[in-house]
Amino acid sequence: MGIEQDLLRVSFTLVRFAAFVANALLFGAVPLLLLVLRPGFKVLGAESWSGGRADLALRLEGLARSALVASAVSTVLALLLQTALVATLGDGELRLSSLESVLGTSFGIWSSVRLPVLAALAVLLFKRIQVAALAGITDSEKGPGLAWWSLWGGLGLVLLATWSFSGHAAVSSPRWAAILNDIVHLAAGATWFSGIIVLAIALPDSWQGRELLDRTRVLSEVVGRFSRVALVSIAIVAATGTLNSFFNVESPGDLIDSGYGRTLALKITLFFVIVGLGAVNHFVVRRRLEQATKESGAKDPYGLFRKTLAAELVVGLLLMASTGLLVGLARTKDAPPQTAPVLRLERGPDSGRSS
Repeated sequence: MGIEQDLLRVSFTLVRFAAFVANALLFGAVPLLLLVLRPGFKVLGAESWSGGRADLALRLEGLARSALVASAVSTVLALLLQTALVATLGDGELRLSSLESVLGTSFGIWSSVRLPVLAALAVLLFKRIQVAALAGITDSEKGPGLAWWSLWGGLGLVLLATWSFSGHAAVSSPRWAAILNDIVHLAAGATWFSGIIVLAIALPDSWQGRELLDRTRVLSEVVGRFSRVALVSIAIVAATGTLNSFFNVESPGDLIDSGYGRTLALKITLFFVIVGLGAVNHFVVRRRLEQATKESGAKDPYGLFRKTLAAELVVGLLLMASTGLLVGLARTKDAPPQTAPVLRLERGPDSGRSS
């Protein structure tokens, strides 16, 4: 029985990791498009980059579809894994009552909310991103309206909020402040993380078949804009993450003496690595890219950019994985009395929290 529970917990962590990555991309793509990609290509000359924009938008469509599928599958798997864990803590047999008990908890309720939200996003975005996401930059093009962007961003934010309403923030005091802080924390982190994913995977499609100088121009404009967005996002993550620690950690000693604290310490360490890599991109890579666009003999900084971006992507994924692990560990600060239904699992992946 112990081995089965351990396997379920490991599986639960992996499923949460996949869900975090997918949900982050579905929300974070909106501020990235509005603040970085669309204004960047407008400055570069939207008409001359129509082909590159189309290729980039097509890749973004593929990323969004993958994220929708991954989020839906991981949500269903999480519910099934939680049901299986409930069964193992009982008589070991899966029954409909086990699933009903899970669906009656805040974890089950808010996990179930994700499914219709994902369905609405699928209807809103299917074959629409490749047509509209980078359209309407010039006066001669028709782009998506404010309602489309608002719906996309709003539904993406609801996806992130489901984690706050079913996680540690929901059992913190004052509850409203903890939940609001956690939602802002997740939104800022999703914006940064989505930028790394898009720069690493999608952006190279925009300069395929063009000259080396064109690649440098795109990188200089996009990296410069994203660097500023990332700076603000990371600052917000740092501030809200610090507040989250006050909500969830009883004392500094818990960072060493508890599983939750050690995982949080690992997450903080990874965050500082991210800050260091971001500083390299902001103060070194960005300036070299700007110099390369102005001086024909300047050294191409693309190699350095790829290395730092790859490192940011790896550390970012580790950061997401640590978040998935952290959500399933009992925080060290006592929770106030509960009013919502809670599933109590001794040493389970959601013990000590509303699940």
